Amino acid sequence: MIDDLVKDVLETGEVYKKLIGGFAPATQKILDNSDKIKALSNLVKTADVQKGFKALRDAGKLKNTFEALIIKHNNLFRKDIVDAAQWRIDNANNIK
Repeated sequence: MIDDLVKDVLETGEVYKKLIGGFAPATQKILDNSDKIKALSNLVKTADVQKGFKALRDAGKLKNTFEALIIKHNNLFRKDIVDAAQWRIDNANNIK
């Protein structure tokens, strides 16, 4: 359900902000976007892996990434988006 996704997105944003000890403009943009599905989909469609993903990975918090939320709420996303998110999680340790 979309309400659960929104709740999880907000929680993930808070985890990341606490991890970096401050404001995260790119993350805030996703948090502020009313269309969370579109915002998250656009995030994983890019070739660039975001700084937040890397920071959460390095802290052992992959379950708190937006990619993990896409996988958790896979029924809300297109298959190619879920596959892209899964690829990033599966290859997290190989991403620089």
